[in-house]
Amino acid sequence: MIIKQTRIKAGGAGNVIAHVNRTDHNEICERLFGDEDILDCDDQVASDLGRKYSIRHFSVSPDQELTDDQVKTMVKMIGKEFDFTDREVA
Repeated sequence: MIIKQTRIKAGGAGNVIAHVNRTDHNEICERLFGDEDILDCDDQVASDLGRKYSIRHFSVSPDQELTDDQVKTMVKMIGKEFDFTDREVA
């Protein structure tokens, strides 16, 4: 399994949303949690606070289809590493 992450600069939520929603560019893209409003809100808060980055984007490329339980376990593991286990995930 390949997991990539990218930090998105504050003010860039719209670009991330557009990228994720592009069906011609992504083989399969499935939103696991949250919604676009959360991303926009978090992006605005980061901008208001003068933060350089607002969002961390993860791309997961498993070598086989994952069950729902495997996806939940994977998200918990990533959350533990990046300290977002107690926050909303979009």
